[in-house]
Amino acid sequence: MRQLSLLTILDREGVRVTAAELRELADAGAGYLIDASRVERIGLAGLQLLLSVLRASAPGDPEVRIVTPSQPLLDAARLAGVTELLGLSLEVRHGV
Repeated sequence: MRQLSLLTILDREGVRVTAAELRELADAGAGYLIDASRVERIGLAGLQLLLSVLRASAPGDPEVRIVTPSQPLLDAARLAGVTELLGLSLEVRHGV
């Protein structure tokens, strides 16, 4: 399974770059993982991008999911109320 590592900062410019990379993976027609371990800062545009990617798949489509979410990503998702929609755990990770 292919994997895409997210940028450290997912602001408007980061979202533009990441959206293009995600589109390429989706066009390939195979499942992929989104490695979110390096994310240091993410805004609403970044969360919206991740939501749209995860919610766009239909039953039977290749698997797409976020793996190893960073604490800043978990915090932003919790504040925005989208943790469950992103398939992320609410647990607080210490020392990561």
